[in-house]
Amino acid sequence: MTLALVLLGGCASVPSAPAPERLDELAAAAWERGLDLFPVSETMGRGAGPRQDRLELTFTAAHRERQRAYHRWILEALEGIPPADLNESGQLTHRLLSYRSRQALDWLDTPLHQHDIFIQLDGGVATNLIKLVGRQPFRNESDYRAWFRRLGRYPEFLDGVAVLIREGMRDGVTIPAVLVERALVQLEAIAPEPGRITESALWKPMTAFPETIDPGARTALEAEYRPLLTDQVFPAVRRLASFVRTEYLPVARTTDGLDAVPGGERMYRYLVASETTTALTPEQIHALGLTEVARIARQLLQAGKAAGFEGRISQLQEWVRSNPANYPFKKPEDVIAYLYDIHQRIVPQLPRLFGHMPKARFEIRLQEPELAASLPAQWQPPSDDGTRPGMFMMPVVDAAKSSTYGLAALLAH
Repeated sequence: MTLALVLLGGCASVPSAPAPERLDELAAAAWERGLDLFPVSETMGRGAGPRQDRLELTFTAAHRERQRAYHRWILEALEGIPPADLNESGQLTHRLLSYRSRQALDWLDTPLHQHDIFIQLDGGVATNLIKLVGRQPFRNESDYRAWFRRLGRYPEFLDGVAVLIREGMRDGVTIPAVLVERALVQLEAIAPEPGRITESALWKPMTAFPETIDPGARTALEAEYRPLLTDQVFPAVRRLASFVRTEYLPVARTTDGLDAVPGGERMYRYLVASETTTALTPEQIHALGLTEVARIARQLLQAGKAAGFEGRISQLQEWVRSNPANYPFKKPEDVIAYLYDIHQRIVPQLPRLFGHMPKARFEIRLQEPELAASLPAQWQPPSDDGTRPGMFMMPVVDAAKSSTYGLAALLAH
């Protein structure tokens, strides 16, 4: 029996059920099976769960075929649920399930997995691992051992990444060299020199044991974790970093746009459609962007004049940058305090704009030091289980060089 038929069987058990019931069943099953395919997503999104010890090699040909079967199953199941039999909310769910699966199938028909696996942003192997160790649950011994099992699969994962990007080199699909260099800094920081294990981002679980774990258990867990890192994970990290530095970086492209990559125009048009969720062409979006830049530039110039600026719009940014008053920070924590002050002014205004307010906690934190130099400010959604707040992650490399300019717009965005 094929995988598609096995998957389909889970939602075809009650064909005579009302359409809304069948849609709810499909949506629930699709969510859980999606987490089976991408168990790290459970940790990053839902929080603690039964898959927190799993790791899938999602970039392999075999796994990508499993992804195709999964999305085809969803689309086939949706064909048996007439949208006309659903209320407005159900019709929206129907459209979203269909849209997401069609988008995923389009993505699977591109080599974007070869392109994205080693970027320094979300999706890149080093960034994802550093963020994962910060979100993995560590409530008790069982959680720690789940992490050990998951991390124990990373050597195979990292070796697989080397195979994938080697295939990308063969196919002419590489990322810009400047991004390779930034991602290498992240990767090499994960595996410091021998004797400096505590400097690795992966050592963090050993620095914050919960009170429920007694000292004896802590000692035993640390004794088990050290060789996992030094004998298995760190060597795999170094193998990948060495391959990237000596073989991949020298052939990485010096161009920026995807048009330099074989099939790049198709990849670009897919990304435009995916990121904007519109049917607009890249040419139409470019024209819209030019119009918006001109409109915003006029507003910026008006704001600059109100602040005492006298000059051309092209000089405004440098005028702002050269004002010492915009650099009041002495330490990274000053930047966070400034952002919290902005936050306190924004929150009372939110009910004027939104009818439903989030219940999750919200925090502003410094971006992990391993990522601060290579990542922009980011929003990380809260976990579904409520144990992890929503977080605005602010990178601060040098507080004295961090400007107040733009922070209010950045946080509000």
